[in-house]
Amino acid sequence: MFIFTVLFMALAIAVQARSIIGIGRAVARLKGAIRDERDLQLVRRTINMNIQLAIMYIVIGILYAFALLILIFNGVSLGSAAINLLIFIAVTLPVGLYGRGYEKRIKQLKMENNDSKIAARFLDYLTQWLEPRWRISDRDVN
Repeated sequence: MFIFTVLFMALAIAVQARSIIGIGRAVARLKGAIRDERDLQLVRRTINMNIQLAIMYIVIGILYAFALLILIFNGVSLGSAAINLLIFIAVTLPVGLYGRGYEKRIKQLKMENNDSKIAARFLDYLTQWLEPRWRISDRDVN
């Protein structure tokens, strides 16, 4: 059963690592600022990647809990399942919180552009990022 838990932890960590690496690359490429439309589109793609990977991260946790319930109904002791669940949470929760710290790097990007439409769209992207959705979109913001 522990191997089962390690497999799910590895999946969760891999998803979070992909998100962290993607955000890190985008912020490095932007050098801390949004200067033009191309930079803004990179931010949008990075946010969309992050949203989709976050959903996958949550789904992995739900599938793990569901699989544990199935194992319990098939004879695995409740104590063993509880210990494995605690291990899973103890490992994946800090990894998820670390990933949330990387999200701040996108949110803290500076605007080095006088185009108010780009600034408004960036703020709209950040607003959409807080909402439950599969991806953000370009909405009309005036």
